[in-house]
Amino acid sequence: MPTQVDPIEIYGGLHGLKHNPVDSVGLAVPGGSGSYPSSVIMLAVPAQVAGVNSLCVATPPRMVTSHKSPLEVDSTVLGICGLLGINRVYRIGGFALMALSLGTDKIEKVHMIAGPSNLYGQQAKRQIFGFSGIDGLYGPSEIVILADDSVNHDWVAADLMAQAEHNPGKAILFSTDVHVIQSVYESINKMLPGRKRYFEIKKAFKESCALVQIPTMDVAIDLINRIAPEHLTLAIKNHNKVLKEIRHAGAIFLGDNSPVACGDYW
Repeated sequence: MPTQVDPIEIYGGLHGLKHNPVDSVGLAVPGGSGSYPSSVIMLAVPAQVAGVNSLCVATPPRMVTSHKSPLEVDSTVLGICGLLGINRVYRIGGFALMALSLGTDKIEKVHMIAGPSNLYGQQAKRQIFGFSGIDGLYGPSEIVILADDSVNHDWVAADLMAQAEHNPGKAILFSTDVHVIQSVYESINKMLPGRKRYFEIKKAFKESCALVQIPTMDVAIDLINRIAPEHLTLAIKNHNKVLKEIRHAGAIFLGDNSPVACGDYW
């Protein structure tokens, strides 16, 4: 709903602000090879709180071999849309951003588009900006974990795999202790065979992930600030001290019992 900031007087003139929500927003929700109901929540709830009247979701269909129709929208994503009162869900991927921006015979043009996407989606956002608003241009899903010998190695491995499975997903572990790196590596090999997205995770670890031994904590802090990761986990005993030195990071999680995946919902 519109909000108004009380005007203030500056050099004899009254100056104020009035915030109005955009009329319509198209939410681009990832799909295809995975299910991301968290994306629906993260995109729709802020828009509803802001007072946007018209919301729709565009999400690519998934291949389902056990159903009469080989292509369908993930049921969990549809369920979340239902709970949030979103009754327009377009079963499209690829050209969804352009279709929402310009409108088609069957898809109503929206004033703004929000949502994560791959490299092609980010380039599409560059092209459509001006025809409609966009929420921003984003890089790949990534996590950097700084760990010491106080961590639960299985938890750290699980957090790394949770980002790697995005495919592309970048997952990096820093530690001054080679035994920590070795233990996390063993945990990954132990848990990987049971994961549903085994091949995606394995491909990501081969191409865009790393377990790195660094000489000192100062070096780790410098690297983190240079990378400016989307997600940063300080899985170390003195995380509050190190937190003060972090200048560039998106969401920061303190301790190895603060999983990044839960942060998507909180």
